[in-house]
Amino acid sequence: MSSKTGRSFAEASKQIQENLNRHLSKYESLVQSDVSDEDEDEGSDELVDKVLANYSCSDPSVLNSTKELLKSALFSSSCLICIESIKKNESIWNCGTCYVSLHLSCTQKWSKDSIFLQKQHMEEDPTCRIELNWSCPNCRTVYQPSQVPSRYYCYCNKEQDPKFDPWLTPHSCGEKCGKGLQPECKHKCILLCHPGGECPPCPLSLVRHCPCGKSDYRLPCTQATPTCGDTCGKILACGTHYCAERCHRGNCPSCLQMITKSCKCGAKSKEVQCARQFTCDVKCKRIRDCGKHPCNKKCCDGDCAPCEQMCGKTLNCKNHKCLSRCHQGPCYPCTQRTQVVCNCGETKITVPCGKEKNTKPPRCKKVCTMDTNCHHKERIKHLCHPGDCPLCKQVCNRSLDCSHFCTVPCHDNVQVHVEQKGRPAGPWEDTGPVYQTKKLPCPPCTAPVPIACLGNHEIANWPCHEAKPSSCGRKCGRQLPCTNHTCQRECHRVRHAPDDISSGINCKKCDSACGIDRPAGCSHPCNQGCHPGPCNPCPVNLKLKCHCGIGNLFIKCSEFCGCGEKDKHDLLCCKDQCPKLMECGHRCLNLCHSGVCSSQSLCKKRVKLSCPCKRRKEDFRCFTVNSAENPVQCDDECEEIKKKEMEKKNKSGKDMVQEDLHAKREAEIFEKQLEGGKRKRRNRRRGETEEEEESFYEKNKIYVISFVILVSVFVGYSATAYI
Repeated sequence: MSSKTGRSFAEASKQIQENLNRHLSKYESLVQSDVSDEDEDEGSDELVDKVLANYSCSDPSVLNSTKELLKSALFSSSCLICIESIKKNESIWNCGTCYVSLHLSCTQKWSKDSIFLQKQHMEEDPTCRIELNWSCPNCRTVYQPSQVPSRYYCYCNKEQDPKFDPWLTPHSCGEKCGKGLQPECKHKCILLCHPGGECPPCPLSLVRHCPCGKSDYRLPCTQATPTCGDTCGKILACGTHYCAERCHRGNCPSCLQMITKSCKCGAKSKEVQCARQFTCDVKCKRIRDCGKHPCNKKCCDGDCAPCEQMCGKTLNCKNHKCLSRCHQGPCYPCTQRTQVVCNCGETKITVPCGKEKNTKPPRCKKVCTMDTNCHHKERIKHLCHPGDCPLCKQVCNRSLDCSHFCTVPCHDNVQVHVEQKGRPAGPWEDTGPVYQTKKLPCPPCTAPVPIACLGNHEIANWPCHEAKPSSCGRKCGRQLPCTNHTCQRECHRVRHAPDDISSGINCKKCDSACGIDRPAGCSHPCNQGCHPGPCNPCPVNLKLKCHCGIGNLFIKCSEFCGCGEKDKHDLLCCKDQCPKLMECGHRCLNLCHSGVCSSQSLCKKRVKLSCPCKRRKEDFRCFTVNSAENPVQCDDECEEIKKKEMEKKNKSGKDMVQEDLHAKREAEIFEKQLEGGKRKRRNRRRGETEEEEESFYEKNKIYVISFVILVSVFVGYSATAYI
């Protein structure tokens, strides 16, 4: 085998092994599908019986064979090409000879492969000429290449790609077969679309009976069944007597025998023909089902007919009356419908009768056509609506007295709240707010008009009705006569001003003090107020101390502040001797001056000096005395006086020690008196000795003794000092 058209043994074995594994993997699912197919096959008997329910035949064997044929077609089958079960919703092809069902895709592949092999064989052997065809896998019926199926049809070939319906036979369209019966007799198959190919024979060509059923004939379906000539013998319509005529076609005549019959109501009886019905003239007095009207029917059998009069009650819609027969209970709702139209009448909706009052008009998408009710010629275009049109929102545009036009929205129809006079007597009379439509006058003009303020500071746009000069709120700002300040009055009309900068006669006067800096050293304010140019000399007299600080000097401020340092020093001299002391303690020798006084070496005052014990005293000149060394020293007599004073001091110290000892003794005696000794008492009841509770002195003994010692020492020192 060539490498182009064939394959190796290993490749073939590998593909076979893959197919085997795939088959084994699907084995479980195939088993489950077989079980489900068996369950479906159990219901196929009922389906076949339903298909043959309207089919009648005198030969039961024909019906049984047809039934078995349909069963075999309905049972689950397998495709002979792919060896897989054919599902009910898969496309199939039926052989016209053996009627086997195969997958449509498998059949197409089978036919194309067969034709391809034949062509390949002819290419390999040019001498071989074979007519191309393909055959059925089951019966080997030969088909031409043009007969390769391309579409999926039902069994009767009426419907292409029939949809699966669980209530119909699979792959069936559910309509009558309609194929011509064999042999041809101009009758059609009346079975539902069925598998199997061939339809059953025509039931009229089987064994037929005469009209009376006593004789049998086997004739073609094109010949009528003859009469047998015997008595008919069928039961007549009366159900008692039999037909006495010869075998005939059609219905038997009516019974003519005379019998005694009672009327329907049972009131009278009479001898009449069996087929004739006897009725009397007695009217029925029973009430009909409406419960209002009597029956009044002649010879009523008790089953009175329903009342046929019209009900006539007004329905719930309040517009129509009930047209039904007279009945009990409520009437049916009104079946008529009413149209509800929009305001312009172009859009309409239909509603049940009686609900037109509570139904809102439909929404209309057309422009409202109502006329305007204001001074404008046309309304703003808006959609059709129920009720009144909305208020006009166009600009009023009327000419005002100021030659401007009104720019507010139209105010010809404005809802104004009307205040009711008087009070309601109670809440039952409270009607709520009342509004009234009125035409309002145009409001004041608000067009902007440029207006300058009173002081010509700015030009601002003001509403037309308020267009008059007014204060801008700024300060006047014109220069005052002092040339230092401006008018602080709020913007005003200036009168008699020489120019646009200077102030007028009605500007606020300057009340400020002089703002010019004072000369150095002068702290007095200028008494001229705010003025132009330099200030006058200060006339205030200054009260100043001289250099020595004793005398007061009065000097004009302008003179004192305007001179130099040397002149100021001369002015502050009082011409008296300086009262300050020199280092030696004597008065300065110079006149009133500032700075350091004269030196001690120039002092010629007499000074008395004493020895350290102050017993000896001598006179000296001040400039000759050296402050570091005392020229006067103590002599022997001074030393003896010092020794005597030391002895007195030692004696007074011993006396103080004795007084301290005496104070300690008195404190001990006082302590013993306060203590009184510790006593013990016996507890006669318990026989135990208990100590008394400690006193305040025992608890604070240390503090008391310390206090007493301090008092004694203080008393002793006081006595010594007094002595």
